[in-house]
Amino acid sequence: TAQKPQRQINRNKARSIEAFAEYGKMFSDIYPSTDQYAKTAQQFTRQIEDLNVQGGAYIYELTQAGAAINSGIQVGDIVIHFDNIKIETMDQLEQALKSTHKKQSMTLTFLRLLEDGSFVRKNLQIKGNSLGANFMPI
Repeated sequence: TAQKPQRQINRNKARSIEAFAEYGKMFSDIYPSTDQYAKTAQQFTRQIEDLNVQGGAYIYELTQAGAAINSGIQVGDIVIHFDNIKIETMDQLEQALKSTHKKQSMTLTFLRLLEDGSFVRKNLQIKGNSLGANFMPI
């Protein structure tokens, strides 16, 4: 029956949401951006079907050496497309990052969590060939 798989999906989502909350509790004293990650990951998990994505790469840090810091990208953004590459896994992100080293610009599509708990989808053209962001899976 179709309801059984949906119930399993709902249970898995609930477990994931609980795990992200626990992660936030465990590491927030050690890593300042942990609370933001936990909150974003929980909302992302709740809304993943509505967002029509399977995953993404969460930006947890911007470095002074890259183009992202002055481009409008923020810690907490979730990259879902990098140039023409769909980003659902860290392997896909790694391939996309490797492809930019000879380019003069890159295009990102990302999700940003808003105060009301919804996400906004943004596209951004960034000049340069080094993004200067650190990522983790979400």
